[in-house]
Amino acid sequence: MLLQAFVPVVNNTVCSQESHFPLDQLTNRTLCAGTNVSGGARGDYGGPLQAPDGSNRWFLTGIFSNMLTYPPTGMDPLRWYMRTSAYCDFIRDVTQGEVYCVDPNKNETITTVTSTMPTSTTSTTTSTTTKTNPNMFTTTIIFSIFMFILCNLL
Repeated sequence: MLLQAFVPVVNNTVCSQESHFPLDQLTNRTLCAGTNVSGGARGDYGGPLQAPDGSNRWFLTGIFSNMLTYPPTGMDPLRWYMRTSAYCDFIRDVTQGEVYCVDPNKNETITTVTSTMPTSTTSTTTSTTTKTNPNMFTTTIIFSIFMFILCNLL
């Protein structure tokens, strides 16, 4: 079952202050998100943290990697995510350029390929969009292609 929750992203200092994460473990390769009632839970490890770009397109910004539990609630309100922008070079190299990062502060052209499969044939549609969105908080990676390639690598 696919579920979604809207979670706030907070900076590492706030994350350390409001949770039990040691600040020295929150680096430029991590980000913090969640509330005490929404966010990743056990079994969600490896799940995506996505952000919209303002034009109905979603980009992968993090991958759920950790949470702490403590009394009395039994759960930490904030969760750790691996910041995908910290791994842009690795992802591009492993996917041989099929997946790449986009700088949200630049006007960049993004080409997406979507496939549909009718009963007997496969059709492919390609579209090109100029992306401009200075409101995104981090460099992002194209989620749909990343998940497609990730699933094929497993």
